[in-house]
Amino acid sequence: MRKKIVALSLVAIMMSVLTGCGNGVLVKETDIQPVETAIAPSGSQPVETGTTSSESYNKKSTNQSSTVTQTSEPDTVNLLETMSHGEKTELNQFLSNFSEAYYNDAIYYSEDEGKISFAFIHSALNRKNTTIKYEGSYEGISAQEVDTILNRFFGKSVPHKTPENNLYITYKDGYFWKMAGDGETYSFFSIATDLREHTDGNFIAKFSVFHDGENPHDMLQSWYSLTYDEAENDPRYSHSYDGEAILKKKNGTYEVVSYNKYFE
Repeated sequence: MRKKIVALSLVAIMMSVLTGCGNGVLVKETDIQPVETAIAPSGSQPVETGTTSSESYNKKSTNQSSTVTQTSEPDTVNLLETMSHGEKTELNQFLSNFSEAYYNDAIYYSEDEGKISFAFIHSALNRKNTTIKYEGSYEGISAQEVDTILNRFFGKSVPHKTPENNLYITYKDGYFWKMAGDGETYSFFSIATDLREHTDGNFIAKFSVFHDGENPHDMLQSWYSLTYDEAENDPRYSHSYDGEAILKKKNGTYEVVSYNKYFE
């Protein structure tokens, strides 16, 4: 009878183990299934198994960034901030060629007449050659000289004829003629204040023009190396107007596409 009771007890213990009713549970390794990351409700911590929270964040960030679309272009940079002192001086000198010659001052002149006038003054101030001649109260500049100057600064010249709707320039025998000037001052110089990339590989330059009251008939190289603040704070110089020009790079310097002045 005792042997029978012991045998029944052993059977009961074995059944308890197999059915999980005892203190331990028998689970096989092959029964473990991978558990996917659970997405936590807003405001709670993410619940995750199989990967660490940092790994999950990195995967999620990578997936999101791949769908981000750039909706705005980055701001353009003021190139003056990266230019050397010599490069800024060269730009100021180039722009000063126009301010010293009063280019685009008289808006009632035709475009061709304004460019020929620019060539007259530029040749007299900068080239100092024999292409300008005088007959009585008139002065003339050769059409060849006009071509050289305008091709240099504008990329094209003007027809060799009296400009349409002319007011004061005529053409005759290979020369453009106008009344000789008397007492003009040419000491207007330009200081670039902003230079940025523009369309078609060009640049847009903003500038301020100053007048040297102490040297009204001279052209000083020292003007071109000035900054705006230096010119503004020097009592010898007075601010005249501002403007902007579209410039094209050309053989290490520039060429004017358009040039505008803004008077207060």
